[in-house]
Amino acid sequence: MGLKKIPISMITKQGPVTESFYDYLVSRYIAPFFTLFIKGIGVKNPNIVTLLSFLLILLSSFLVMRIDYLTNFYYRLLIALVIQFSFILDCSDGQLARILGRSSKIGAWMDRILDRVGEFFVFTCFGFAAYFLYGKKYFIALGMLTGYMLAAFTLAMSLGDSLLLENFKRVKAFIKKGDNPESSSSSFKDLLSKIFFFLNFGIGERYLYLSFFILINNIGLMLYITSFLSLTRTIGIVVHVRGKLKEYDKRLRVENDSN
Repeated sequence: MGLKKIPISMITKQGPVTESFYDYLVSRYIAPFFTLFIKGIGVKNPNIVTLLSFLLILLSSFLVMRIDYLTNFYYRLLIALVIQFSFILDCSDGQLARILGRSSKIGAWMDRILDRVGEFFVFTCFGFAAYFLYGKKYFIALGMLTGYMLAAFTLAMSLGDSLLLENFKRVKAFIKKGDNPESSSSSFKDLLSKIFFFLNFGIGERYLYLSFFILINNIGLMLYITSFLSLTRTIGIVVHVRGKLKEYDKRLRVENDSN
């Protein structure tokens, strides 16, 4: 099966305008080659790819703890490549599942859990590495805070999705009437999202931060930036989900009153 023959729906569930533009670039133009290779060598279980992605992010965590080697550019390049390859496989597991027709809720759950555990572990290890390098204990706290906040805002998104799906049929009725509460994004906003993609702080951007700052050998700056972004992102998503839930509740009450 050639790359052009793979339906876009099997490559990514999102279009070119996504919350995380770097995620889209990797999943659309890079990961499919690895997906086809994995399929070609006979891997039939997407969970194996998920586990391999997780093991690679753990490997990068252990590598960064060898601070005596971090002065070597090629060693830092190796860490950056391991992190990026882990992200590519994280995109490929879902693609492989859809191509093989083996998508499942258990696989999706496993993917999310391992992503969060892996991110918490890697940011914590980066925090310890920064502490060993710079002698500042608060770097450990920043690394752990980042990992914790990433798990927190993912939980907030999942909880919001679950609550909204409970009223999916009624929400769908609003959409059919042409009153779509999700159509608030503008082309200008989408353009800004692409230009300043590194501020979106999706999983692709987070892996990109890890790779870039390990390459330039400035883990401390990375922890300052990612801890701030993870905190603001968490607050923003919680406020957004809360606002959407209140909006849907109001719309449902209006519909019930009209009936």
